[in-house]
Amino acid sequence: LQKEYFESPDEKGNYYAFASYDAAFNFAKQREKGFVRTGVWNNETWDTGIAMDAIDAANAVNGTYFIYKKSGNSSEEVAYFTEARLNAVIAEYAAVGIKDYFFWEKEPATIADGENLFEFSDSKVILANEIEFGGNIGVLINGETFVDSIFDGEGRHIALITDSWENSCEYEIIVIRKAPDIHYAVEDGSPNLVTFDRTYYFKDEITLSISDNLDEMAMFNVYDENGVLLGNFSLYETFTLFESGSYTVEAVNHFGFSEIFTLVISRDAPKVSITENTDGKKLEIIITESKDKESTIQTLEIFKSTDNGETWVSVSKDDYGNAVSVDRLFYAFRTSGIYRVVLTDEFRTGIDSVTEQIFYVQPEPSCALNGVENGGYTNGTVSFVWTDEAVVVVRKDGEVLEYMSGNALSEDGVYTITFENFDGYKATYSFTIDTVNPVVTIEGADNGEIVNGDVKVIFTEDGLSAELFKDGKSLGAYVSDTLITESGSYTIIVRDLAGNKTEAAFGIDKFVDFAINVNPNGLANSVTVIANESVTVSLTKDGESAEYTLGDAITVPAKYTLILTDKLGNVA
Repeated sequence: LQKEYFESPDEKGNYYAFASYDAAFNFAKQREKGFVRTGVWNNETWDTGIAMDAIDAANAVNGTYFIYKKSGNSSEEVAYFTEARLNAVIAEYAAVGIKDYFFWEKEPATIADGENLFEFSDSKVILANEIEFGGNIGVLINGETFVDSIFDGEGRHIALITDSWENSCEYEIIVIRKAPDIHYAVEDGSPNLVTFDRTYYFKDEITLSISDNLDEMAMFNVYDENGVLLGNFSLYETFTLFESGSYTVEAVNHFGFSEIFTLVISRDAPKVSITENTDGKKLEIIITESKDKESTIQTLEIFKSTDNGETWVSVSKDDYGNAVSVDRLFYAFRTSGIYRVVLTDEFRTGIDSVTEQIFYVQPEPSCALNGVENGGYTNGTVSFVWTDEAVVVVRKDGEVLEYMSGNALSEDGVYTITFENFDGYKATYSFTIDTVNPVVTIEGADNGEIVNGDVKVIFTEDGLSAELFKDGKSLGAYVSDTLITESGSYTIIVRDLAGNKTEAAFGIDKFVDFAINVNPNGLANSVTVIANESVTVSLTKDGESAEYTLGDAITVPAKYTLILTDKLGNVA
């Protein structure tokens, strides 16, 4: 984008235009290298028929040599032996024929491939960062005499140039005194002016552009983090950066280059995952770092509300004692509430921070009391089982026991189990293990004894119940200390609340069990007496003792008195 350009011919004499002298010179060197030929010399004497270069002759050796124009005389060819000397002479001839022009001096030749060269219009518009005027001319700028040699007043001006013969020419001159402004737009937003006092960080796609009120030839270049050029763009073009990475942008016009605009883009945000672990009955928070190397977690905060969001408390550690820190990416909570996680990096702060929130209610913990009902009694083994996180305290007769889930409890005693999780849930279980049978006292008989008197059973423990059986049939509940008077075979079963039982068995026999075949008046023609139990027999006949064997018939008329006495002393 210069006001000056250069022309150099090819091997056929066709001229091409270049934006810089170096470009024209390199083109000419390539042209001259096309004229170089090679030969081979293998003899002891120089017999090639061509002169050696005076300077390079000292380097002559057998082998390949170069044939090219003689330094200072293009019509003669000589031999060269080193590429260094050959290239020096090539450079000498490459410089010949390169000419420089200003755009208003002549129409440029064909622009060489790859050259960024622009031609001024016929309207005689000069675009530059300053204008240098030669001597022996008169200059009017915007109608006012200008006497200095260099004009650098920014803006658009009209210059009237007059020579010594009063010939004049009018030019529009545009003087550029500042580099173009660089702008960026976030997503579909409006362009924002870049300042160069900092590095910019973005999380969205960025569209780049420039503005220049004077230089329509202004352009900008975009480079990646490795300095690789991504593209050149003109004044009215834009370029959008879609991917994460570090970039630099510079603008250029006839004044020169702008400062470097450095920006960093991260399209992959760090993530917060909040999930309910239903099996573990806890809330789990997982932080996933961005895949972008440009992004690092700057702050991590966890807040909790237990009043439906009215107030919030910053959590310094999770429910397992892990401190909240950017160095830790996993947290777990076992208490109910509203949890909010706020995460920031270089690109996402304030309202753009990564935020996740959840309302969490911890399920009630699971547990089971096996072997007895809550508040109940048993004479067997009891266990208490839980799998959730909880604090369990087991007491026996008021003393705390060491206890693990599922352990068997078998010793007699009164037990209480307190089961409490970390969310405020609390349950209490109580039961009694009693393996001792009830204490029972029989008055009037020994256990298993048959008596002919009244009997009663006494038991005094709390919570006992008793059932009375007579001759194998239940007569219902029996109340302690109740007198039993009727003859029969009795069993009383006394049970406590734990299912232990004590049986008391006895018989009451108040009568002699016998049979006699007499009428109600005691009269019979023949009398036979049969006893159904062991008895002693006493018989009197007309007042005198007589012998009698049970089962024998008494047939002799008389007045008989028969006394039967069983072993309990019952008399009939």
